[in-house]
Amino acid sequence: MLIICNGNFKSGSTWLHFIVSEILKLKGINIFDTKEKYTNNVNSPTSIIESKLNEFLINEDYKTNYYLTKSHYLSKKTFNMKADNNIKFFFIDREINDVIVSHFHHFKIRSKLKLSFQTYFFFIGKLKAYEVLNLRKLYSRFSNEKNSFLYSDLINNFEDSVNKISKYLDLGDFDKSQITVLKKRTSIENMREKINNGELTYYSQTDSKKRKELLRFGKSGNWKNYFTKENEKTIDNICNNKASIILKISYYIFFTLRRKILKVE
Repeated sequence: MLIICNGNFKSGSTWLHFIVSEILKLKGINIFDTKEKYTNNVNSPTSIIESKLNEFLINEDYKTNYYLTKSHYLSKKTFNMKADNNIKFFFIDREINDVIVSHFHHFKIRSKLKLSFQTYFFFIGKLKAYEVLNLRKLYSRFSNEKNSFLYSDLINNFEDSVNKISKYLDLGDFDKSQITVLKKRTSIENMREKINNGELTYYSQTDSKKRKELLRFGKSGNWKNYFTKENEKTIDNICNNKASIILKISYYIFFTLRRKILKVE
């Protein structure tokens, strides 16, 4: 079985991927490692990039073995694949304002630029919000109640979320003691510790001192400490399909076209 944990950038797909991996381990299931064959970063939880997904499906015995990848897939062609019970997608979504704040911190760490949130928002944040909205619309066409989650679900309804994941994978429910073990293993604090001591290689391309900072609070609503009323209005306009022509053109140039030219995945 191929399990794909998909979502917008900074929406919780890394955490979802970690939770699914720990569920499989607790059920005694071995996750097969494809090494560097289908990724541009062997240490990334994105073990299968979108452009190599078809190659993976041709070459690997995913109907017998278990494979797991995180993803931010962008093409509707990917989700229009012929129905296959051995391919399981999970989708995760998050409050758009929290996504923007999380991306702000991620961008600062990875770019090593010292910039204010307002500067980031003016040049990048609102473009990222436009992307989040478009991908949310795409993902909603292929997700359903059985395989979709809100980031807040994982925080506030962990037990129900775990059993929902397990049921979708035909693995059965967990008892209370197993849920307690899973919650401890998959806490943000434990993930930070594992990243710090090298047990988890998430964000390996980032300086080791900064790596664990990419996993921040794991909470919802932190955007209220950053957004002005004008920021809120801008996001509301984007969510209500009132994005300006200038914003749409800027998004195409700096996101869509840049990805095509540089082959960014």
